[in-house]
Amino acid sequence: MADEGRDLASDVRLANPFKARVLLMVGGVIGLHRLYLEQIPETFIFISTGGVFLLGVLYDSFFLGKQVEFYNMLKLGEGEEMKKYRNGKLMTNLSRMVSFSLPRFVASVAYALWLGFLCWMAGSVTFGKSASDSLLMVSALAAAVTAGVYIIGNCDRECRDLVYIWIGSFSTTFIHLRFIEDNCMRSLLFAAVVATWLGNRTARVRTSFHRPFTWKHLIFWTSLFGLLLGVIAVGATRHIFHRRVSAMARGESTVTTSIGALLYDRFMDQQRAYRFFEGDPVLSYGPSASQSNKERKWWDVDLVGRAPVWADMAAVFVVDLIRQEARVLGKRSKIEPLKWALWRMYLITKFETSAFVTQNELRSLCAKWTKEQISKRAQSGPPSEQEKGARDFRFLGTAKACDIISK
Repeated sequence: MADEGRDLASDVRLANPFKARVLLMVGGVIGLHRLYLEQIPETFIFISTGGVFLLGVLYDSFFLGKQVEFYNMLKLGEGEEMKKYRNGKLMTNLSRMVSFSLPRFVASVAYALWLGFLCWMAGSVTFGKSASDSLLMVSALAAAVTAGVYIIGNCDRECRDLVYIWIGSFSTTFIHLRFIEDNCMRSLLFAAVVATWLGNRTARVRTSFHRPFTWKHLIFWTSLFGLLLGVIAVGATRHIFHRRVSAMARGESTVTTSIGALLYDRFMDQQRAYRFFEGDPVLSYGPSASQSNKERKWWDVDLVGRAPVWADMAAVFVVDLIRQEARVLGKRSKIEPLKWALWRMYLITKFETSAFVTQNELRSLCAKWTKEQISKRAQSGPPSEQEKGARDFRFLGTAKACDIISK
């Protein structure tokens, strides 16, 4: 028996704990140690989440030895699934059933939400509109949720039926976005929960009869994920960095540049970037120069003009940071740039105004809001202690923001 065990060990490739530890140290963020243990779905999860945002790398640093030991047991045929019997008879189907796991359920929903969020970002920067406007976008979101549930469901020697996951994901996403017209992220959450629940109904232990995942699957998944990131990068570049910003100071001509050029000067030539904001000019935003050209090809659509709200907010946030830095260095303000820009974003959201609102217009909105609050307090009379606390909490946040942006 010992000779047979040695012969079997020589025929299969056993994992080396030291090699696995080295791969964890070198490429743990992209899951090289998981790839070494032939855990293809887990490897892609590490690639698509940066090592589950580095927490997965920390977790594997403590439990990598057990994973290597379990991998070697499977290679030696010592890790067979537990057999279940009833009245002395082997219950094959019952032996392959998978028990419910709350951590796996939460992980499946979270990972499906993550892929769905990335898909929504790619669609919003590509089409410049909400997800409910296009059946193609709804299908893409459902496919992203399906992929997340399916990949998580095939980890740790388990498998799930892709068809049931897709049916649950697409039907839930379609109903929420096309009929209920619900919020996109809330729709993705419901779709992930339903798809995970239906997938768990088909959960089974993976056996030798199932087709194993190979490096070809990993390359295919990674290629699709890289394409998704590429679409987000290109779309964000066109919506944010190619957008033009103009500065008009009193008694001077208007100076126009792009946000990308302004950000480049911020790191390469700071004085040039700060000169753009001399004299506290009035800022205005417009599409890129290429998008302003009237002679367009039939395929060249105005993407910058159809930018999603979050892209407009991101563009203004970058400019606000650099502008406040210039004001602080010029001793025209003492508020930290990040703090000033964040409170300004809060006011834009609070007043539900355009992201490209000028500073004077935002101050006017603050003055109008302050007068309305004073008149409301005068009409309602002295509030009770409970109402006073709640009202002051809402009032102080906006009042503080208005005070900060005026400095």
